[in-house]
Amino acid sequence: MAYIFGTKSQSVINEVLFTTTTTWACNYTCRAIVTTIGAGGGGAAARNDAAANSIMAAGGGAGGVAKSLLTLTSGTSYVATIGGQGSYVATAGDEANTGGTGGNSTFGVSGQPVLMTGNGGAGGTAGQGGSASSGTGGAGGAASGGNIFNATGGEGGDAACTAFSSSGFHIGAGGGGAAGGFGKGHRGGDAACTTGGYNKVTAGGGAGVWGEGGDATGLNGNGMELAGVGGSIWGKGHSFSEASDRNPFLAVLPQIYNYNWKFRGLYAIGQSTSYLTDSTETMQGQTKSIFDGLTGGAGKRTRQNNYAYSGPGAGGTGTFGSGAYATGANMPGLFGGGGADCTFAGSGGCYGGAGSFGAGGGGAAAYSNSNPYSGKGGGGLVVISILEYL
Repeated sequence: MAYIFGTKSQSVINEVLFTTTTTWACNYTCRAIVTTIGAGGGGAAARNDAAANSIMAAGGGAGGVAKSLLTLTSGTSYVATIGGQGSYVATAGDEANTGGTGGNSTFGVSGQPVLMTGNGGAGGTAGQGGSASSGTGGAGGAASGGNIFNATGGEGGDAACTAFSSSGFHIGAGGGGAAGGFGKGHRGGDAACTTGGYNKVTAGGGAGVWGEGGDATGLNGNGMELAGVGGSIWGKGHSFSEASDRNPFLAVLPQIYNYNWKFRGLYAIGQSTSYLTDSTETMQGQTKSIFDGLTGGAGKRTRQNNYAYSGPGAGGTGTFGSGAYATGANMPGLFGGGGADCTFAGSGGCYGGAGSFGAGGGGAAAYSNSNPYSGKGGGGLVVISILEYL
């Protein structure tokens, strides 16, 4: 006879994931942690094809997360309802449009009131025109029914021009929020054009699983482009608040050299070109749980001047300039919020990064004769993490 001493194990044996609405006939009795995640909201989009305007688009909010320890019974049918992604939006000329709201996700026994709910995040708002304008990040969705925790999703990053000059453009887009898979949601990075000056571009980073997206704040001066770095499990993404250009993909971040190095998260080896567009979906090693291994760093330039894109758990880094979409540079890793995108050349495309599961999409703001497209929110998810078969 085998004996087990001590408390019951909390290790995950295996997992069942639902990405579409499913009625599941459970054919075994088990003790499991059930995680219900609402869908993320879409980022906002704003455009004007004339330079003397402020153009602001906020990020989408993340869905709520309910987490419970349950005993699931053989022969019982359970229903996992999966919230749909908050839609992206585009403009049709000079206008400002709000991103779509993410759908609610629920889990419960078929034919009975639901046990758990993760509400969807709201879409970001936008503004544009010949005066100071702003967009407000989408609110995070609430959650209910969890007996471990209920976590409200992180809100999307705001975008605001607080000091307008008709001598040039003022462009800003916020990053998407991240869902609270570990008990707390985190907001996307804010974008702000403040004090005096003109011809400013600011793009916020997407939130990570345990850190806000980096903020981008343009101070007094003319002709500057700044982007915040995505958040990660290692904390808030690096923020810039200054009056000079700061592009995390073109110059190494502060405290990155040997003598003053600061750890900012893990990244995949061999990122030597900006065209490795699949890197944010690269498998980082097989684990028993989708919530394991979310230790990736956000996209940035490395010490050896290579490109590293966001890994698992990290938000997308903000981008600016026509063509950033072709590289996927503002796309997040698993569970991260989408990074914002801006363009300011009077022409060319602009695409916010889509959020991962439960996360908000990045905003898209353009001084361009082409319409910008915001990032859509990440879809909802229900995860059954089996701890013990009974």
